[in-house]
Amino acid sequence: MDDRTTGDFPAEPILRRGGPLEAFIVAAAFALPGPGQGFEPLWKASRHVDNLMALAPQAALLLYIIGSGAGFGAYFRLKPKLSDLFGAVMSAGACVGASICVSWLSGALGMPSAPGTGTADLPAVLFLPLVALSAAAVGLREELLYRVYFITTLRRSGVPVIVAAAASTALFAAGHAYLGLPGVASAAVLGAILAAFYLRSASLWVVAGGHALYDFIAMASAARFWAP
Repeated sequence: MDDRTTGDFPAEPILRRGGPLEAFIVAAAFALPGPGQGFEPLWKASRHVDNLMALAPQAALLLYIIGSGAGFGAYFRLKPKLSDLFGAVMSAGACVGASICVSWLSGALGMPSAPGTGTADLPAVLFLPLVALSAAAVGLREELLYRVYFITTLRRSGVPVIVAAAASTALFAAGHAYLGLPGVASAAVLGAILAAFYLRSASLWVVAGGHALYDFIAMASAARFWAP
């Protein structure tokens, strides 16, 4: 009996669920900026509200994609451990150190990479918790996308781990093109660091926590709470 559907179309779907093509399509859909996309300064509360409104739903969708596919356990260790806290602090420290080195090198080459500072438009007691939530949304969304989902999907499809990590890092860097060349270079270094921590720990909590802590330090440092 012919197992085809209608005409000469095969019953087997052309796009395999959970394959490399899906990984690149999802990464492009989440990571590539739209035309005219801009960002408010880090010292504006509205920037962090926008982060929460845009990135928290994306993180939820990524969790759905992962959970409805191979399941969470195929991508990361579900149960957090106390050692994950240490790993998160270590990954954040490595990212801070690498970022300082890239910033220094960029400055030495005449390409300032610092985002600048400005006066926060909310008191510190309100602004800093908002920044913490914003950083958590960024860290969770980006680690789910670039490290947990993308690297693991490629590896499950037979792509060598080095190639998967390199592709993830390249996409992560490209997603920060709006920051200019120094920003892309910094993102590439940070992406490689976070990929190494993820592959070593298989823990979402290590890389998402470390990424969020790093972003909180960077975002909070851009805001002053007094008039210049």
